[in-house]
Amino acid sequence: MDALFWKSGWREVPDDEFFRKVEEITARPAWVLDGNYAKTQPIKWRRVEQVVWIDPSFLRTIYRVTARTIRRSFT
Repeated sequence: MDALFWKSGWREVPDDEFFRKVEEITARPAWVLDGNYAKTQPIKWRRVEQVVWIDPSFLRTIYRVTARTIRRSFT
């Protein structure tokens, strides 16, 4: 979903373009989306067949967020 939503330089795509991209992806015979873009739920849920819910522990989540933040602060 991030690849569909963000342009270079962390610029957001307009909603109409974003929705069009999600429509194109979900019209394919097979597709996988990750992320939680609530505004695209009406598009995604029309064609979803299976949901995989990943629920990492709180400590793992905090560790990854902290490590990613530190790494990004240097890059």
